[in-house]
Amino acid sequence: MTELAKDRMANGNDYWFAISGRQSAEIRGPSGATLYCLRRRSEVNRCHGRHEWVFSQEGKYPLFAVHRVRRFPCLRYAITRDGREVGTVSGLNLLRTRYYLKFATGPGWVLFTPMYSVFYYGISDDAGAVAVRQRRHNTWGVRFGPDLDSPELIAALAFVFIGRWASW
Repeated sequence: MTELAKDRMANGNDYWFAISGRQSAEIRGPSGATLYCLRRRSEVNRCHGRHEWVFSQEGKYPLFAVHRVRRFPCLRYAITRDGREVGTVSGLNLLRTRYYLKFATGPGWVLFTPMYSVFYYGISDDAGAVAVRQRRHNTWGVRFGPDLDSPELIAALAFVFIGRWASW
């Protein structure tokens, strides 16, 4: 990580990502209160075989939907709002240790998730940084640089963590 990125991280925002239940995640702030959640859409609401998750603020109307575009050879998921694509999560290798997170309203991010490590990190196209530490098998602590914690990036990270935990 560059010195500029380290300086920006010192004053960052902390979140806790926890897998809750089957293929769902809760994102909590420093106080422990749930801020966001990413939940798999129920069987009743799903389209024909379409794998879809819903990202929302706790107890409020959904902000985004995340659905699978392809799984192999390298995965690709789309983040949509009101039917328009606002971001993508793309695997960069077959081992699923690098991801590219692209957003319509901000810089793209490369997320590195080494296989036998509890420390992950992400770097944006404009030198922003995200530091990740896996606390338990289903819990990640994430520190965003100042003003980098957009809901789109939080949704994409939660989705990568669910996929990493569920091994898909």
